[in-house]
Amino acid sequence: MLSLTTAYAAGNAFDGGVTYNNAKFGFSVDLPAGFRAQNQDKAMEAERGGKVYIGHGCMVDMVASDKSDMAISIQEALEMDNAFLTIDESQGEKLISKEIKEDEMLAKWSDEYGLRALYVKYVGKTKYEISITYGLNMQQAFDEQVDKIVGSLTTK
Repeated sequence: MLSLTTAYAAGNAFDGGVTYNNAKFGFSVDLPAGFRAQNQDKAMEAERGGKVYIGHGCMVDMVASDKSDMAISIQEALEMDNAFLTIDESQGEKLISKEIKEDEMLAKWSDEYGLRALYVKYVGKTKYEISITYGLNMQQAFDEQVDKIVGSLTTK
């Protein structure tokens, strides 16, 4: 299967960056240097299946969940999961891009809070989500970073 983003070689996709590892859900994600974890509570991390990292005016929220009870196809789930991406142009929202391929989806849009990207990937019975929010003034700096963050996702 072709991924929506370029997968990066083993190791960190960012020079001097940080890597978040989640043993319970078997995934890791690389982030640029300077990002710091926000939720240090292990119970909260276990419940959410991930952590929130903030750095350089950008927030990265990672979540994993067991979808073993899915009664619909992955394609249907990807499309339903993103019903909130209905764009309300009267509120200044603008869809930048949205792509769905087999077991993954990447959407980018802007709203009153800035730019947002959401990546969703299903691997077996597990759903992985990476949500990235950054300011309009950070677009040039972070558009490429978003693809690197998403492309760095590795799963067991």
